[in-house]
Amino acid sequence: MVATARQRALRDVLRTITDGIAQCPNTVLTRIWLAERDSLCEVCRSRNETSDLTRSLHLAASAGVPHDPQADYGRLDGSFHRCLIGERKIGRVAMNGEALWLAEIQGDEEWIADPSWFSREGIRTFAAHPLIFRGDVLGVLALFDRGLLDTEAFEWLRMFADYAAVSIANARALEEIDILRARLTGHPQQSPRSRAAILLLRPRRLHPSPFESAPAFAPC
Repeated sequence: MVATARQRALRDVLRTITDGIAQCPNTVLTRIWLAERDSLCEVCRSRNETSDLTRSLHLAASAGVPHDPQADYGRLDGSFHRCLIGERKIGRVAMNGEALWLAEIQGDEEWIADPSWFSREGIRTFAAHPLIFRGDVLGVLALFDRGLLDTEAFEWLRMFADYAAVSIANARALEEIDILRARLTGHPQQSPRSRAAILLLRPRRLHPSPFESAPAFAPC
């Protein structure tokens, strides 16, 4: 139950990030995918598309400003919910751990999965940053934009990606602590070493946010 609450709190943080980026002028859609086993994804489990061995990208947060008022850009269970690592642009960013910035998009490029959507929304820029923490790629932050991003805007997007990566790492660390604490406290005969371990698992500050030492800012 506690682990589930941790995951919900993480989703709220990631949604706050996408909501904030979506408020910038010209934003069409911004999304965050997390790299995890299919068996841990609620959406994939509901579709019976799970595997304990397959690690894919799963959509965890989404927000945008569509031309069509009926479109729901906050939906997480659409056709692009899951992406194999190494597949398409998003999957390649996760596989290579390198950011991607494509401008002056015409809408008819071969890599585009839905050209009609690009055309309707007037998308001219696609940008994506890997969510990296201590060398591990935890996911991908992507932006579809009607304008042409400059270098500064691309750097702001990277800062959001760094913040998301720290949030994910902290949430997973706390989840591991909760599991270990439950195992230790649930044992009827605790050794002195076990009791010492419980004391060490008291809440503490984890990895600092990259924004904590920076002045207040806005990405747009």
